[in-house]
Amino acid sequence: MSEKNNKKLKILLVEDDESHSELIRRSFESSPVTAEISVTTNLAETCGKLNDFTPDLAIVDYLLQDGKGTEILKDENLNITWPVLIMTSYGDEKIAVEAIRLGAIDYVVKTGETLSSMPEICLRVLRQWGLIMKEKRAEEKYKAIFESSKDAILMVDLNQNILEWNNGAEALYGYKREEVVGKFIPIVPKDKMKELRIVHEKLLNGEHMQNFETRRKAKNGTFKDVVITLSPIKDEKNNIIAVSSIARDITTEKKLKRQMQQTEKLTGIGQLAAGIAHQLNTPLASIRLSAQMLEDAVDNNESLHDVKKIVRQTEYCSKIINKLLEFSRPPGAEKRWIRLRLLINDVEKLLEKVLSNKDITIKKEFTLKNDKILANKNQIEQVVFNLISNAVDAMPNGGVVVIAVEVSDDNKICVKISDTGPGIDDEHLHKIFDPFFTTKKIGQGTGLGLSICYGLVEENEGTIDVESAPGKGATFTIKFPLTNDKSG
Repeated sequence: MSEKNNKKLKILLVEDDESHSELIRRSFESSPVTAEISVTTNLAETCGKLNDFTPDLAIVDYLLQDGKGTEILKDENLNITWPVLIMTSYGDEKIAVEAIRLGAIDYVVKTGETLSSMPEICLRVLRQWGLIMKEKRAEEKYKAIFESSKDAILMVDLNQNILEWNNGAEALYGYKREEVVGKFIPIVPKDKMKELRIVHEKLLNGEHMQNFETRRKAKNGTFKDVVITLSPIKDEKNNIIAVSSIARDITTEKKLKRQMQQTEKLTGIGQLAAGIAHQLNTPLASIRLSAQMLEDAVDNNESLHDVKKIVRQTEYCSKIINKLLEFSRPPGAEKRWIRLRLLINDVEKLLEKVLSNKDITIKKEFTLKNDKILANKNQIEQVVFNLISNAVDAMPNGGVVVIAVEVSDDNKICVKISDTGPGIDDEHLHKIFDPFFTTKKIGQGTGLGLSICYGLVEENEGTIDVESAPGKGATFTIKFPLTNDKSG
């Protein structure tokens, strides 16, 4: 007799034919596989036995005195965590399908050869069960990683309909899983659809894409800068069946990077602007003075018209130069405690004459009781004045300007100035604070207003940003540090 297997298998044999049970016992006695076999003859006895016996494997006859052996697979109270092998005296394919569907690992027909080979069959079943459990653990591990990841992980089919959608995707894009699974991917902005088609075609050709930067649109309409890794998913025949996407939100990172670039750009241009302004001021003042003297000397109307034109143009140039000097001003303006609502009310009064000629409504939403900031009053007035003026200019046919003072999500004092104008397209949005950039007609703007606002806000330890989309107006958001000052 061969040397016995060191591990003793615990087998539950559910069989009401004593001769069949005996044949199975004998097969193990003559086999190197050692086993502790517990025999039950019906369903009721089996359920009772399982209260104090946990087998490595159960061999269950399909037809028992009190029902079908497959009934134990339906009993949730048994908490079956081991393989169940169904055996029957009849080679009925329907029985096999039923057993496998209910969770049996395999199905065998009782013959003398099958019963005598039961040790080998059990070893094969246990190996198969081990592989199934290994795959299940790997799947559970993958599912845990998938669900707990802060990155947005999703999977789409070949038609770009969503198959999988994790909690990270819910957090980033705002859509619940049940809202999107089975539907065409809803997070791609219209201006990125062509890009999506090109990328999808590359993936279907087997390419992988790592750290691909693009933009996505959340459920609430906001745009997210994301970096995505995309990979094709293949079946066992190496056919591409789906595409996986792992996206990380880099909106804040990109915003900070743009702010740093903007600061560096403004510093360099400011130095250049100061030099140019000072170089131009002296000859321009001389031209203006000469032109004003000519006004008094000429008596010809046509000549006088030309001289006045020179005076007007030199004054316009002086205005631009003053803007350049203001843009390149030295830091260190005096700061004191100011109340934002009072400052905004003062600015509104300055604009009364402009607003009276236009169909513009100003709505103020002051929800913050302590709205004091430490800043230079004249500079912040200039910023608010400029932003409201721009909002008014963006709505020549009338509209609404909403001015809100509140606490932002990142615990800052926040001033939001929104309009119902035509909005700013993505191409212009990232240039909006660049010096000399303007969307206004020639002669209507110098392109320095928002650049100066950016510098003034930064000098007062604040930040300024803009959100907009074509047809949805624009919102400029200024943030200042919260203060603990309780006075007045």
